[in-house]
Amino acid sequence: MHIPHSPAIPIRLPRIFSPFVTSAYSSVHDVGYRAEIDGLRAVAVLAVILFHADFPFSGGFVGVDVFFVISGYLITKIILNEKYHASFSVVQFYERRIRRILPALFVVMLACLLPAWFWMLPEQLVLFSRSLMAVSIFASNFFFWANTGYFDGAANERPLLHTWSLGIEEQFYLLFPLLLLIVWPLGRRRIFAVVCGVTAASLLVSEYGARNYPSATFFLAPTRAWELLMGSLLAILPLRIVREHVNDNFREVFSALGIALIVAAILFFHEDMQFPGFAALIPAGGAALIVAFARPGTVVGGLLSRKIVVGIGLISYSAYLWHQPLFAFARVYALNGLSVAASLGLIVVTFALAYLTWRYVEQPCRNRHRFSRKQVFAFAAAGSFMFMAIGWLGSRGSGFEQRFSADAREALKYAKQDPELSVCSWKLVNNPSPQAACRIGNRYEQPSVVIWGDSHARSLVKAVDSELSARNVAGLNLTVSDCPPLLYVESLRRASTTRACEQLRHAVYNEILHNDSIQTVIVAARWAAIIEGRPFDNGEGGIEHSRNDRWMVPDSEVAQPLAVASAIRQTLARIAATGKRVIVVYPIPEVGWNVPEYVVRASQRGLLDQAPHTSFERFKSRNQLANETLDATSAYPNVVRIRTSDLFCDIKEKNRCVTQLGGQLLYSDDDHLSIVGARMVVDRVAPHLPRVIGGGAMEQVK
Repeated sequence: MHIPHSPAIPIRLPRIFSPFVTSAYSSVHDVGYRAEIDGLRAVAVLAVILFHADFPFSGGFVGVDVFFVISGYLITKIILNEKYHASFSVVQFYERRIRRILPALFVVMLACLLPAWFWMLPEQLVLFSRSLMAVSIFASNFFFWANTGYFDGAANERPLLHTWSLGIEEQFYLLFPLLLLIVWPLGRRRIFAVVCGVTAASLLVSEYGARNYPSATFFLAPTRAWELLMGSLLAILPLRIVREHVNDNFREVFSALGIALIVAAILFFHEDMQFPGFAALIPAGGAALIVAFARPGTVVGGLLSRKIVVGIGLISYSAYLWHQPLFAFARVYALNGLSVAASLGLIVVTFALAYLTWRYVEQPCRNRHRFSRKQVFAFAAAGSFMFMAIGWLGSRGSGFEQRFSADAREALKYAKQDPELSVCSWKLVNNPSPQAACRIGNRYEQPSVVIWGDSHARSLVKAVDSELSARNVAGLNLTVSDCPPLLYVESLRRASTTRACEQLRHAVYNEILHNDSIQTVIVAARWAAIIEGRPFDNGEGGIEHSRNDRWMVPDSEVAQPLAVASAIRQTLARIAATGKRVIVVYPIPEVGWNVPEYVVRASQRGLLDQAPHTSFERFKSRNQLANETLDATSAYPNVVRIRTSDLFCDIKEKNRCVTQLGGQLLYSDDDHLSIVGARMVVDRVAPHLPRVIGGGAMEQVK
């Protein structure tokens, strides 16, 4: 991520850095280089890189918040300094931003093109191409907000995901200088008051958004601006005067508190928090305390000023740019995820490339004697146009499936999602009521069958639709991803759909309870993941990258897995108590590998045994509590239990579960059934479904 550099370095750095440092900037209050700020950059970039490398730093993403504070501080110092010396120029300001940001960014984007072409699947290539276009106009935060969540599993394979922060900074750089120019005649105190007001407003909006619109709040500038403005306030505030009135002991305490807050956030924050909002005050406030009080004379300032730490800080922008593409493409290419050794190796490569980029791209391009202003703006325009054109071609090319063999293209068909099902789920999220549900089977009669559940239930919908149509029976599709068919539970996930899911679950139950026309309820879900709240690891290299929703029973006196299992039993018991037929689909074997992707990548490597298979014992262990919970429904004679394990496991090889039969893939990804696999399950369900016979009479199965 981009952070503007500070002035010349009056300390000795590692020899590889010292010849290339320039005194590009100066400060109005704090003239001279501050090594501890480069050291703080090092802490921030290491936190982000280790987080994306899947090391156990669950809050490493807060490194970006630290960057924002530093960036706001240094940019504001530059503007104030030039305003005081009557030398500020908007054109010159943006020229510096271009010199600092675009050369290294364009190099990294260019380096992404070949691995994207050779390794990415069609859908991935289309998204990558569109992200190229978004990055070119510094709108990638909008793009990733609309297309993926920062913490979603698929985000690990987005090479340019990290550029969302560049988009926020550039949007800040576009507006903040204009704000300062407008309020400049008011004087320092009023400038400080205005910036304080804008900062407070942004923080309050961020807190509200974190609770109600978490994805937008994470990615968009209005809810992130307060972090940059916190740094701006430090630049407007005469820190020299502050430090003169604070003794050495207080400087030690405040700087130590600052680093403690950042470290605590890195270690203990996690993706399910309401964030940024007030929670981001901890890492951002820690960064502000270090900027305000850490000096080489303090313990923290001394640690951050050490040569190796400062060296990492100097190349932090390039390191930030390189790390995400390296890890994303490694995950795209790998069949079995990344080992610790591979992750460590990629970190080493990240910093090697960062140093080379810093030395041979960043430094020369910032030299005004090498490249004139006219050349810089021409370079920016030409580069942006080139990547816009490449992105447009990639997006229009629908992923260029012809890159793959015929067998690979056949496998890719199983991964295609049915847009109609997505539209149906969207309708329910926006209007959480059975009346908004899509009809299945006979669309013109009163529904007598409903299928209720999460995305595992949704994967069965097309097969159920076909079966109901053949029987001339009407039904409702009440399935939404990450919304299980349960009462009594709450989601821990920061998702905008959480409230809609809660409303929908209760509305569906009331519909089943009070609508006499509904006689059959099909219930399916990813039961083990709901109970355990953790992704699947097949123990053979297939580790699920997507994160599961986490569910809890409030005020439970037992462990949450047991509490959630009890909620499943109670929900099914309440439905069964209505006397209506309840068809419960038992857990579908999870795979750990995305099956169509695995087959394509295996085909690219010339592997003969293309489709993966997994351990039956692993499946039974993972689903033991789920199976025991569903078995408890045997007390109700109107409950039909559909066990799926014998459809997929122990059929071709002892103690193995298959993902392919008769040359057809049974899965569309790592845990959802393809239409072929869904048809196998629904064939077991079909004998228990009603049928319309002559004269329109409904024949109920006994």
